[in-house]
Amino acid sequence: MARQCALVTLALAAAALAGGCNQPAGNAGGAVSVDGSGGASPPPGPTTPPPQLHPPISDVPVPYGFGLDEDKSRNYAVAGVRFVDHVYKGKGDKFALKRFFERYMPMNRWVLSTFIFAQGQMVLDFDRPDERCRVTIRGNETWGTATVSVLVWPDKAREADAAEPPS
Repeated sequence: MARQCALVTLALAAAALAGGCNQPAGNAGGAVSVDGSGGASPPPGPTTPPPQLHPPISDVPVPYGFGLDEDKSRNYAVAGVRFVDHVYKGKGDKFALKRFFERYMPMNRWVLSTFIFAQGQMVLDFDRPDERCRVTIRGNETWGTATVSVLVWPDKAREADAAEPPS
């Protein structure tokens, strides 16, 4: 009798262990997911490019492989205030470029305030206490190329709020 009990316990333990083998990691609750892939992992998406080591504007990262279109770009500084209007071109996926700016802009103290996706282009607005930056990403899926426009301008309204003494 003890031997039969031990065999039944062993069989149940083996069945319990084998039953969990086909569950994906993190699916201990037993929920079933059906995606028709037959268990195959999805193809990797476009990777986020690394930043250039020496971008034209030191506190605005530029994806590696993107070049400044000098005929369409300009920047100047007057009395300690700067204006930047740069256009960069290169090969890349616009969604990977969005992730690039979401990842690397905060490293330069830029805070994402607005994201808009409309009519195939993406607009990301970033803020600092005294400046604003708008990054516009346009992709050409046919050729696998993208254009990134970067605008930086002073935010005088925020400067005035910061300079105003509390009442």
